[in-house]
Amino acid sequence: LVQVDNNDIDYTQQMQTWFLDNTEKLSQFSGFILKSKSPSCGNGTTPVHDKSKATSLSDGLFVRLLKKQFPNVIIIDEKQLNSTVDFLN
Repeated sequence: LVQVDNNDIDYTQQMQTWFLDNTEKLSQFSGFILKSKSPSCGNGTTPVHDKSKATSLSDGLFVRLLKKQFPNVIIIDEKQLNSTVDFLN
């Protein structure tokens, strides 16, 4: 995971360490509302650019870690708060 303003800085290891250090705290939550299109928190909305400059959408790093550690937790982004979709089904 790199910072947009300076893509030479990779924060992946620090984020993974923080996640592992806080797994017990995170396990107390039954759901998460996260920021869409975020490199860390996007839930299927994070733009990923490959070497050919093609763009696809994926999960951010924090979301990938959440889904791996807590596969049954509810994850939505802030834009879904206005949706009438039933997230529990």
